Amino acid sequence: MTTPTPVVPFDVIEVILDILAWDYNEPYFRSLEACSLTCHSFLPLCRKRIFASIKVNGTYSRRSNRTNMLSDLLTTAPDIADYVRELHFGITNDDEEYFNGLPEILRRLTNLNSLHLFHHGSGKLDWKGLALPIKDAMACLMSLPTLTSLDLSWIANFPVSALISCTHLQDFHIDFVDIAEIDDTPHAMLPVASILLEGYSFGYEGAIGTKKILEAKHSDGQSIFAFTDLKVFSADCRTLEDMDIPQTLLRRTRQLTRIILHIRHLSFFGLARSIAPSINTLKKLILHINVDSEHTDPLSGLCAELEEMAGRNVLEYLEICVDVEMDMYCKTGDEWGMLDKVLSKSGWSALKRVWLDVVVRSRRRRKDDYLVGVLGTLPQRQFPILSCSKTIDFIFEAREDHV
Repeated sequence: MTTPTPVVPFDVIEVILDILAWDYNEPYFRSLEACSLTCHSFLPLCRKRIFASIKVNGTYSRRSNRTNMLSDLLTTAPDIADYVRELHFGITNDDEEYFNGLPEILRRLTNLNSLHLFHHGSGKLDWKGLALPIKDAMACLMSLPTLTSLDLSWIANFPVSALISCTHLQDFHIDFVDIAEIDDTPHAMLPVASILLEGYSFGYEGAIGTKKILEAKHSDGQSIFAFTDLKVFSADCRTLEDMDIPQTLLRRTRQLTRIILHIRHLSFFGLARSIAPSINTLKKLILHINVDSEHTDPLSGLCAELEEMAGRNVLEYLEICVDVEMDMYCKTGDEWGMLDKVLSKSGWSALKRVWLDVVVRSRRRRKDDYLVGVLGTLPQRQFPILSCSKTIDFIFEAREDHV
């Protein structure tokens, strides 16, 4: 009597393939490639995972033949285009490359959920000088009803009009992007409803572009982007002008649940007032502070802002990372203890965790070791209440980062 061959349920097979796809110890999907060869029914299941995300060219790398590889792949197996959900595309201004069938190849990617456009080369790509066929292809991708996430980086003169057709966009990020001042696209032919974002972030050199996005309007005066439904906001601020932009944006929100702010040698002054419209929904506040002087408040005025927020919030998680820059020093006294006093008062009924991480950038000098040692005693000297709290999980770490 022969033993029947065990049958693995289809949903179990899907789970196994998902595990193989997320196995970072198995590069280039070798296990999935092997599975795809076992039987005909496995091929689409494996392709779905192997080709879910595609990266064409790198940010700073030399010219490569990866655009040709993408063209060859989708020409040989056109059905693979249906599996691509995420595209990271390094753009060049090589006209010959774009007139060689690439725009038409890109138009086949009709199921994209996420698109990351960046310059494949040094400096910023001038969008105005880009070949018209590739502009049209990119416009086609950005107008896809499936596209919910857009990331732009290292691009100059990017027109706001190119964003108007992103009607289903939910998450938007810009980094090293200059938004074009002049928009000569006929608005009458474009959608007029505001795009309701759920996530927005800007990195270095993104503040000015964000200001232009905030100011961008349709011909009827309606804003192109609406931030009333925004849930997550992240910003990297390096100048006083940079700080004005997130505060303006935050005042337009109503439903924020998470804010991530990175400030460099600046102050949090005005943060509480900016957060006020979302004070009843904000649950996570993550702050990164760069310190370059022993004469300034290492928490950059945060305690005063938290004191203003007390009693009116539902904050559950507060993370503060203080980065002491190389060859610099910082205060180690009562400035830190103010945080303990503010958070130990009533008005933080929902707060469950406070994580304070202090990083000293070091060249392995003795004074750096000494500073880390002194900072390591802050819980005993400056945070006696938080350190013993039974309702708030207080995590503190002082460490060196050797450069």
